[in-house]
Amino acid sequence: MCKENQFRTRTLLSLASSGNGTLKTFESWINILLVHFFVICLFIFLVKVAFPIFNIWDVFVGYLLQEKPILAPEPLIMDNLDPLMEQLNSWNFPIFDLVDKTGRRCGRILSQVSYRLFEDMGLFETFKIPIQEFMNYFHALECGYREIPYHNRIHATDVLHAVWYLSSQPIPGLPTMINDHGSASDSDSDNGISHGHLGYVLSKTYTPTDDNYGCLAGNIPSLELMALYVAAAMHDYDHPGRTNAFLVATSAPQAVLYNDRSVLENHHAAAAWNLFMSRPEYNFLIHLDHVEFKHFRFLVIEAILATDLKKHFDFVAKLNAKVNDDAGIDWTNENDRLLVCQMCIKLAD
Repeated sequence: MCKENQFRTRTLLSLASSGNGTLKTFESWINILLVHFFVICLFIFLVKVAFPIFNIWDVFVGYLLQEKPILAPEPLIMDNLDPLMEQLNSWNFPIFDLVDKTGRRCGRILSQVSYRLFEDMGLFETFKIPIQEFMNYFHALECGYREIPYHNRIHATDVLHAVWYLSSQPIPGLPTMINDHGSASDSDSDNGISHGHLGYVLSKTYTPTDDNYGCLAGNIPSLELMALYVAAAMHDYDHPGRTNAFLVATSAPQAVLYNDRSVLENHHAAAAWNLFMSRPEYNFLIHLDHVEFKHFRFLVIEAILATDLKKHFDFVAKLNAKVNDDAGIDWTNENDRLLVCQMCIKLAD
């Protein structure tokens, strides 16, 4: 009995000794990890202090968290849409038939219609727009429209089609700044506008019946016209399905950010441009020089901000004042042309 007790005692002492060793090993590992963590934190701190411009930690974290860009799927141009696309020059374009063809959930309706309209106006050739980047951006743009009842990618496509129609189809009694050969009229040249730089484009569907008909595209330089089309595609990007009044009343983050002024319109423009600038794969404006790009961006933003209904009667009053004035709209004046483009997108919206 005594020997048995001695055996048990030795066994317990052995286990205790073994457990104590395991505990010490565990503690040593914890100490090593803490030391390494401290060294890494110290290194990051020194890098941030010594090299504030080259922030290696932010670069590393950004690399780990970066998302893959949304790129246009193949084929870039869907080949089963021709029968519907041939009806684009009709105001009653059957857009919901096109929705069924291009897919409802994150469908490709906006990118496909954008391509057809840019191609129709000759904008790809005029501005040397790379097709891949163009389709990448417009597909990412349409994917950024939320699945809500009205302010969705279908509405954006509808507005884009409407501004194209209003700007490209014959209008009775509208004077034009270009002649039948597509060059600037003498009266416009006399006002000092360089049309080698600005240029005009006309729709392939444009067929004026007589000299008493003109079209807006014949009075609006191609850069400004392209800005109008891009603004239409962007104008409700990432719409949350709530009104400006609701966002202001609930002190939503966007309302606070934009000081309760044109909250949604500012958000649409900022978010759409942020998307454009987020990836080189989206830069379809790569061949615009710095001045052209800056002006283009200004025009797009001004057109989007004009869609704020709170400013509706201000724009109507400005247009009425211009129309009722003896001089009328001066097509050589950039501010007058911008006002017309703003009214055009408002009508389309």
